[in-house]
Amino acid sequence: MPGHEFVGEVARIGDRAATRGDFPFADPVTHRFALDDVSEAFDTISRREGEVLKVVLDPTLPRPSPAAPTGASA
Repeated sequence: MPGHEFVGEVARIGDRAATRGDFPFADPVTHRFALDDVSEAFDTISRREGEVLKVVLDPTLPRPSPAAPTGASA
């Protein structure tokens, strides 16, 4: 698989940093999304919106409210 060696090396570096406590992994989280918002999370990443650095899908966040139907009257 192309890039497999690179991914493995990044994982090893991250593991060493985590073991030593050298890298504050929680700090770079810039965006949090509920699991149901996975598409929006990927869109945010792909468009590099809002200075995105790290996106987290958080299963503890509430589900998004359903949008009101188009043309609905009050």
